[in-house]
Amino acid sequence: MHLLDVLETGNPSAVCRALAYEVAMETTIGGRYLDRNCQRLLDRVAALVRQTNDPYDEAWQNLALACVAYTTVGSRRTVDACSRADQIFRDNCPGAYWERSTVFAYKHKAMAHMGALNELRRSQQDFLRDAARRRTLFGVIECQSGESILTWIADDRPEEPLEASTRLLAQQTTGAMTWPANGYRAQQFFVLIARVLTDLYRGRPGDGWHALLTDWPGLRSSFIDSLRGFHAELSSMRGRTSIALASTLDDAASVTAAGGAWTRKRLIGDATRMIARLRRDRHYTAPPWAAMLEAGVACLRGDVAAARRALEAAIAAAEIAEMAAYREAARHALSTLMPPGPERDRTRAQAEDWLRGQGVVKIEPFVATLCPGIRAGA
Repeated sequence: MHLLDVLETGNPSAVCRALAYEVAMETTIGGRYLDRNCQRLLDRVAALVRQTNDPYDEAWQNLALACVAYTTVGSRRTVDACSRADQIFRDNCPGAYWERSTVFAYKHKAMAHMGALNELRRSQQDFLRDAARRRTLFGVIECQSGESILTWIADDRPEEPLEASTRLLAQQTTGAMTWPANGYRAQQFFVLIARVLTDLYRGRPGDGWHALLTDWPGLRSSFIDSLRGFHAELSSMRGRTSIALASTLDDAASVTAAGGAWTRKRLIGDATRMIARLRRDRHYTAPPWAAMLEAGVACLRGDVAAARRALEAAIAAAEIAEMAAYREAARHALSTLMPPGPERDRTRAQAEDWLRGQGVVKIEPFVATLCPGIRAGA
């Protein structure tokens, strides 16, 4: 409705920003037609930016480019486009607080995928100081939820951002009885991801599993599960949690979550379904995540050779996807399955040197958060 109204007015700047927002929506939905249409819209946005010569319009153009990069080509281009957008918003667009919060939401998640934890840590600290002065909720929740909390996990204090984002999310709850105010929102999803990551890191996969199953109906009914990027992240998190929980059970044991009994076999089956979902997903994060889940499932089944092949594939896929933290977590996990000797020592040292260089305090639980189940086959 907004887009149609703006097109009717014909104001070039308003049309430029509305089309840039449309790009963000269409690339998040994805698909061949919408991907082609996004490029057409980006061309139109670029022409309008040249026409208006307005910094605000140019910043929105870069925000649209960041959205496309995040959903298609990878993290580095996302960070670059976000940096350009933020510089323009900051220097030329006073009061663009919501826009800058949106930019940093994409930028921080992309940096977390990249494993640029030192850079991410500094950016988060600067952003939170600025957000505290402006008393904004949206940006603070985004900064302290989702995979952005990998910096706090590396620092061995993930409860801090989880508690903060949960508290602030509660302040946004309206108590409304009708949609859209009572719908499952993206920020609820990001807080859920932070909760699952924290539970994995602390060795509480049962709590994370219960949280996932409790929110699953809302994730499906809100269509979040079908959105590009969200689908891959959710599949990975559910797969990781089911593998981690299965590794705590023997064949006769089961756990109860969301009204159902989950045995080791059933959990492995669920992880296998998540692998299949990731194999169909075209998001750049999907190949390394799928391979890491395959390694965990192989370990649970006692097939160490298959697990090693999967981890080697995960290292290669993470290198292509520029996901260095996952690459080194897979490398460290691979060393766990290697026979004693110089090669294993070199492999583990390479991973640990990189992880320590990014400020990871406790390497074993950090690796298990990203690549669970491997010790079951060690």
